[in-house]
Amino acid sequence: MKYTYLFFLWLFFAGLFVSCQEDDLNSTSIFDDDLETEKNALDIWIEKNYLYPYNLDFKYRMEDIESSLGNNLVPIDYDLAIQMARIVKHVWFEAYDEIGGISFTRMYAPKVIHLIGSRQWNPNGTITLGYAEGGLKVTLVGGNWLDPTDIPDMNEMYFKTMHHEFAHILHQTKNYPTEYNSLSE
Repeated sequence: MKYTYLFFLWLFFAGLFVSCQEDDLNSTSIFDDDLETEKNALDIWIEKNYLYPYNLDFKYRMEDIESSLGNNLVPIDYDLAIQMARIVKHVWFEAYDEIGGISFTRMYAPKVIHLIGSRQWNPNGTITLGYAEGGLKVTLVGGNWLDPTDIPDMNEMYFKTMHHEFAHILHQTKNYPTEYNSLSE
């Protein structure tokens, strides 16, 4: 019993000695949103092809605040993000530039495009391919399944989704005649 008492007394004083040491803490917070990453080739390409002509933020790095917090999502692979950025520009923005002019695209295009690598599974077993939020942001999911050689899959999973989400933006920002509602009665 005496040795147990001495052991705990020794452990107490050792704990006091260790707990009084000063640690040099890193001044950088893990919660700091102002951390800047070094620009890579894709970032420079995005500035030239999205930011300057369309005033659009193309996000391919995973930002939890930009995505659904109720799903387990992963970022898109860097090489697939490069391909997706080029595809979105060609199939979506340049197509709308050609038909409606760059002024039309600038006016109605979303201000943020956010890529997610994983698919977003819903509780009922369906997959969300993308979503438009308030006419300002479009999120495209499932980028890690991109296969540029499979055109039918790209049509179904990406091209239709891009135009579908753009249609939501137009419905949210452009008025249309009320008679349109009576077409499908």
